Amino acid sequence: MENTPADSRESLDLAMLCRARVGWMLFGEEKGWSPATVFDHRTWMARIQTFLEKRALVFDREGCRAFLAALRAGDRDAGCRAPMRPASVAHAQRILKSFCSWAVEEGLLTVSPLARVPLPKIADDRKRILTDDELEAVMQAASNGRCAVRDVALLSFLADTGVRAAEACGLLIQDVDLQGRRAVIRRSKGGDRREVSFGATCARKLWALMKTLTGRGEHEHLFQTERGRPFTPDTLRQLMDRVSHDAGVRAHAHMLRHSAATRLLQANVNSFVVQRQLGHKSISTTQKYAHLNASAVAKAYEDAAPLDVMRRTRRKGA
Repeated sequence: MENTPADSRESLDLAMLCRARVGWMLFGEEKGWSPATVFDHRTWMARIQTFLEKRALVFDREGCRAFLAALRAGDRDAGCRAPMRPASVAHAQRILKSFCSWAVEEGLLTVSPLARVPLPKIADDRKRILTDDELEAVMQAASNGRCAVRDVALLSFLADTGVRAAEACGLLIQDVDLQGRRAVIRRSKGGDRREVSFGATCARKLWALMKTLTGRGEHEHLFQTERGRPFTPDTLRQLMDRVSHDAGVRAHAHMLRHSAATRLLQANVNSFVVQRQLGHKSISTTQKYAHLNASAVAKAYEDAAPLDVMRRTRRKGA
């Protein structure tokens, strides 16, 4: 007799999936996942559960592939209003694969439904920074929207500080010190708290927003939707999709972070200062943001070529 998916445990029904999600979160807590990781994984697992329920599917190879296809297509059943970028789909797929591997280890599945499903090809946007003209075009597009003051303030904060999307979305009004030009990031990627700095231009954009927030308490989120809900990384992605389309520029939130980090390093800001600003655990991660082109190296060597320095030193001593 042929084995069915239930016999060979190649699928999970929705009731078991719901229980397994809880078990996986317990596993994550035991492994020391950061609060941000727990939130991210819980959110994605809830999204696929909702999708499968709406489509009357189970958690198996067919159901997982249908969910990933829905993300690429921008299907509302998958919780998105526009097609997701390949990088975002790949992120979701990695989370599902991690869950499947855990489920196999727990004996809930005998085979991972995503064992041989390739990750989508991703354009290497993370290594590209926005030029001054591109950044200006993005800001101009943001200033033409229905919530222009909020959008410009949010994108200015991202571009000036280099913080992550989730960190900007989690910012409270009381976290921003306009006079000191500092902001408190309550929950970094690793769960740590840190302060970031911003410049005078960004401060003016933030003030333009803050003076419109009548009736809001200090403990409320600074960046909110028109319905009064806190911004989320997904909300920010939709905003970036709109303004980049209007500006005719390929841009996303991480590119603003990448651009800020690269500009700081090219301006000879100490790597350890940039590391703290970005919230990197390792200095090697920060140094990956340094884009040293041939002209930058040539300019540096005009004054710092080792043999030239040695020769000048000898002449002075002669």
